[in-house]
Amino acid sequence: MKTSKKSIQQKKRIPLKPAHNKINEVGFVKKNKEILLLVVVIIVTIFIYYPTLHHKFTNWDDLDYITENPYIKALTTANIEYMFTKPIAINYHPLTILSLALNYRFSGMEPSSYFLFNIILHIFNILLAFYLAFLILDRNKTLALF
Repeated sequence: MKTSKKSIQQKKRIPLKPAHNKINEVGFVKKNKEILLLVVVIIVTIFIYYPTLHHKFTNWDDLDYITENPYIKALTTANIEYMFTKPIAINYHPLTILSLALNYRFSGMEPSSYFLFNIILHIFNILLAFYLAFLILDRNKTLALF
């Protein structure tokens, strides 16, 4: 049976239907599974730490580091110098004390802001650790995630 040129041309002009089906969705998930897992890790982190936003300061170390620490209450050159040269509460971690001073400057003694900042730091550290592992492990997303 012969087909005419006209019928072949008509068949060529018919556009194919876009393939929007489950196969493409699965392909998207396969291509981006590491990023999706990273998002899941971030969501789990938020889920775990969210309840802390309603907590108050404790009497463990918050007194030494926040409520009774005169060095976080003013971001002066002398206080910053002290943070970076002397231990506070028998520990030397100047970046922690500096972050507490910045937090105090923006929100005073509101505990939820300190906890929110910690959640943001955790998320940033997750992303930073993933990216560092990604670079070290020859840009392999799967290995970087684990």
